Amino acid sequence: MIDIHCHVIPLVDDGAKSFEESLNMGRKAQEIGITVMIATPHYIEGSTTISSEAIRESVQILNEEFKKHQIDVTIYPGNEIFFSNDMFEILENKKAFSLNQTKYVLFEFPMYHEEIPRNAFHEIENLQISGYYPILAHPERYLFTKKHMKFLEEMIHNGVLMQLDLGSILGIYGKMAKRNAKKLLKKNMIHLIATDSHNASRIYPQYALAYQKLQRMISKEKLDEILEKNSKKILKGKKLQPYIIKKDIFDKLKIK
Repeated sequence: MIDIHCHVIPLVDDGAKSFEESLNMGRKAQEIGITVMIATPHYIEGSTTISSEAIRESVQILNEEFKKHQIDVTIYPGNEIFFSNDMFEILENKKAFSLNQTKYVLFEFPMYHEEIPRNAFHEIENLQISGYYPILAHPERYLFTKKHMKFLEEMIHNGVLMQLDLGSILGIYGKMAKRNAKKLLKKNMIHLIATDSHNASRIYPQYALAYQKLQRMISKEKLDEILEKNSKKILKGKKLQPYIIKKDIFDKLKIK
């Protein structure tokens, strides 16, 4: 498994609280078959954030230490960017990383807002026209999701990929997220699954149980696609087309 969303860099956000915790995350990830982790610390414009250079250095140090401790997992740089009207400028000014420095951008909306963020489509289209491919982190967890499921469908129509958190399947983020996760999976609205792990103890030990539950919800072919195949394309920067698209946006992007 290639994990495109995790908070393994220590002491930079609400992820790993120590260097030893980062090592434990690597060990647990290896145990469940993860071979690649993209480190995605939060980037919130105007708030305290780790610089791109610090992320690069931290990833290099962690890779060296993983190797020293015989942890066969490779880390690549990334960010989870908090939605704003400046996402394009943030990326172009190299304040934050895309995923493994590809054109794929992981972003998140405000978690507890009941209404859709303003200018969402305008900012997303700005990214797309500039050649970026946006990925929305954990759509199942937003408070507005149940009320505005059509909004997520429209985002997919307009070329946005959806990344589900593994823990949502288990109810770790509450009943609402669990219900939304099932609905999104059954409606074929999920393109990627990631751990979004913040420590070594919460998600990794329950991976097998989550996998079993996923097997009962969707076909093996679909599960392999959203757990493995699509993540590999993201890592390498290959085009991954959403399942339902509008022709006009892809004409603008010149995707064939």
